[in-house]
Amino acid sequence: MRWAAEISAPEGFRRDEVVAAIRYMKNKRAQFDLSDVDFERLQEIADKRVFPPDAEFSIITQFRLEDGHEYLIWSLRLGLKKMSNLEPYPQFCDIFRTQYIRATRIDGNIAWGPVAENGLQAGVSFGLHEGPYEVGQRVTPKFFVRNSSDKVQELSFPNIITHSYYQKLEVLDESGEPVPFKQDEDPAGPVGWQEVSFGFGAQHDINGLPIVLGTAERGDAETAIDAKPGQTIRVRFTLDDYADSDAADLETGEVSFTIETDTDTTTKDTSIDPRNDASMDPRKAFGR
Repeated sequence: MRWAAEISAPEGFRRDEVVAAIRYMKNKRAQFDLSDVDFERLQEIADKRVFPPDAEFSIITQFRLEDGHEYLIWSLRLGLKKMSNLEPYPQFCDIFRTQYIRATRIDGNIAWGPVAENGLQAGVSFGLHEGPYEVGQRVTPKFFVRNSSDKVQELSFPNIITHSYYQKLEVLDESGEPVPFKQDEDPAGPVGWQEVSFGFGAQHDINGLPIVLGTAERGDAETAIDAKPGQTIRVRFTLDDYADSDAADLETGEVSFTIETDTDTTTKDTSIDPRNDASMDPRKAFGR
């Protein structure tokens, strides 16, 4: 039998732990749907401390159940391709370490984008709101970044995300046609940065600046979206990859909302401008 290189445990796990877990399987042999030949192959991983070519580790990090929570769990699994007893499962898989990190109530208002190759994921929310928005209403986006990888990453986040700190704002109608928007053309001032050691399951949120919905004057809002009564609007942002400046940008998910049919054009502010939030330390918001 040809064996691959010496066993290498995933980051955060010791080789002796893997060996012990495999040997302990002898105490619950009857629970495994494995032939004697395959079970012996499994034990040889511990005895020889090498992997056969058809064995592998896998780590699953995110689980969403029907209880309204999303779980961040580090679940380390060992898989081995069977030589016999292929039905119903041709692959043996056993979980031999589970580390519970966090349970988060699912917030349907956060629109998450795809997970990047390095495990980072970006999301955006316009806050809690039921029903259509009104023309002239102001909203403040909040941005989220989380680490779904099994590695600690060193990141630097801006304290506020202005238009100078994201790569792209995309505004579409329900048919996918672009919706015009006006935006402050001047470069945003410095906002200050914070360095974060971003471990598995970590999540960070960053305030944006107000957006006016409709044709009302932009005022001190950063952006005004030319949304018409009865129109469905879809908004997506593209952010930097805060772990690697050379990596592809992070896309948020898509926030979708409708505009009330019969409204006046008076600007209605349902958001908090972080520039004027007395609860925010200005040294944190704009740097020292």
